[in-house]
Amino acid sequence: MNKKILFLSIVSILYSNQLYAGNYGDVYGAHARANGMGNAVSAIVNDSSAVFYNVAGLGRVSEGELIRAILLSEMNKTKPITNEEGEGGETEGSTAVPSSESEPGIVDNLKDDFGNFHTGIFDHKSLMHPDNYLTEMTIMANYANPVLTTNAPSNQDLSRTSDHYGALGLSINLSSVYDLKRNIRIGLNIHLPASGNLMVVNDLNPTVHRHLQHGITNQKPTIMGGLGIEVIKDMLYLGAGFNVLAKGTGAILLKDVPISPDTVTPNQQAIIELKPLATPNYGMQFRYGKLNFGVAYRREIAMSVDALNARAQTTLLSIQLDMDVALLQYYSPRIWTYGFAYNASDRLTLSFDLNRELWSGYKLSRTKKTYSEDIYLNDTANYRAGLEYKLFKSVRVRAGYTKRPTPIRHNPTTINWIDFDKLIATGGFTYILFPSADGILSKLQNPVTFDFVLEYQKMHGRFIRKYIPTNTNPDYSSGGRAWHAGVSISLFY
Repeated sequence: MNKKILFLSIVSILYSNQLYAGNYGDVYGAHARANGMGNAVSAIVNDSSAVFYNVAGLGRVSEGELIRAILLSEMNKTKPITNEEGEGGETEGSTAVPSSESEPGIVDNLKDDFGNFHTGIFDHKSLMHPDNYLTEMTIMANYANPVLTTNAPSNQDLSRTSDHYGALGLSINLSSVYDLKRNIRIGLNIHLPASGNLMVVNDLNPTVHRHLQHGITNQKPTIMGGLGIEVIKDMLYLGAGFNVLAKGTGAILLKDVPISPDTVTPNQQAIIELKPLATPNYGMQFRYGKLNFGVAYRREIAMSVDALNARAQTTLLSIQLDMDVALLQYYSPRIWTYGFAYNASDRLTLSFDLNRELWSGYKLSRTKKTYSEDIYLNDTANYRAGLEYKLFKSVRVRAGYTKRPTPIRHNPTTINWIDFDKLIATGGFTYILFPSADGILSKLQNPVTFDFVLEYQKMHGRFIRKYIPTNTNPDYSSGGRAWHAGVSISLFY
């Protein structure tokens, strides 16, 4: 039997350099509220999405608790006070909802906000706290329709590309169990493809043109959790968390291989055992006066099968071949995030983030280094900016901007990754449903928030000229755009 031919046939089954980079949160955002601000929230995030943006944000007073604290404060200001004889309406301590009052006009509010823009920068004040700790549950739905164009040969139907996904967020304050006089909150954030696929592993020739972060190449779950602690009251917060994918072992069994000097196509069966693989995330937030700072670190993560044994069985004898193969299709880079936010007033917040993505850490397994062209990726810096303005008591509007360069180099190689430099614009708003003294909302115990976001991504076109173009590996150009809409509902109890 020609062992060399058999060995090469096995390698052809495993031969893959596909890079499924990023995840839904990196490409489109992990929460409608954060995405509305261009995802520039690492210094101020305080909901369940903190496990994605900056896990230290779990230690802050949560968004639901802040809303409830404001509501209780307004209720206390408008309580009727009894006279000495006990007459005159409700007794002190009543939980009556405040009567509606006309709010100042938008123009007057803007004048006040920008007029006080530079005042009291270092006047540190404690945050408002509710009468009890609240648990948050957030449900999200996201629709994304990237339009990708290329004149290169493709094995994908680019006209049907989609990135729809759903998400679930949960955060629980442990001080609701035992009051530690500090916020200690655990959080969970899960993103799942709307296609229903929890994991898709493709093994394709690297000369095939593949889009890097959209469509079929973006189908993977994201499971993140963490713990945030309020170290110094309303000032310093620390957190640690995890990101879960999969790691395991496997085997490829080739059956009924006839002895022949020619190339043969054996029956084959792939068996892979996967277990959770967790990598750490860390974060810190600092707040003083109107200033907020944040630093977050997320370890790179990939799905791997460390020892993928390939066993070939012929009709007359058995041959065992062991191969070390790491399946890095689900690679996400190591990320450092630095954030700054400025609370210009009680209504206006400005925020800025710098994301440093270390794509150069991508490595091939020993087998792929032998039989594949090596891959060199650039580290990238993503710039993000966002603002939030409280237009009315129940309405907050947001806008954001992101510049995200591609890690793919312009020099031509055999491997054809299609990716783009992106300019991203987002806009969104929040509507807060408050408890009321009348009607159907009279039974509502805590506020409910609805967040909406609309995002547009401009993918700058590229042209790649090959050193020696062929019909199967030609010069090619590519470009595109993407629209994304997301909605989330957050319940607090």
